[in-house]
Amino acid sequence: MASFLRCTHLSTRATLLFIISVCCKSEEDAMDIITKAMACFSDENLYSTCKESYRLSVKGAVDVPPGGVEEYCVGPCLKETTLVLHCLQNALDTFRFQNGATVRDVRRALDRGCGDGHDRGDFDAVDGYYYPGVHDYGDYDEGEKIAFSVWLMLMQICLFIWI
Repeated sequence: MASFLRCTHLSTRATLLFIISVCCKSEEDAMDIITKAMACFSDENLYSTCKESYRLSVKGAVDVPPGGVEEYCVGPCLKETTLVLHCLQNALDTFRFQNGATVRDVRRALDRGCGDGHDRGDFDAVDGYYYPGVHDYGDYDEGEKIAFSVWLMLMQICLFIWI
């Protein structure tokens, strides 16, 4: 009887391990995802004609001098920067620049900087601007995904201790 219960516990553990490993398996390696995101900045198919000094960097800044706003917004730079942002979004939809800005923040900064309002030429993606709902961090569900993975891992540990 004791050996039967022991076998049942072992098969339960094996089944739980299998289920947890299938549920938590990532399709891509984290380094591959980061590498794909970083390649967006140097892809010659995306940035081909925009001046190097006007290009979006990993820092999250678009450094356009006051005299270059028209050239940036009407020329190829705005279109190419939009392509880079699209590439980043596809590679990693939760990408954050070094300054903490999201892809959405930079898009809004480009809209503002190239717009016709009094903020034309201001390409700052993070300072002094609040868009309702954007920084509430309710837009994304990556926290829920991480929480679910952590929950599964904790359940696995508890089950091994209990069984």
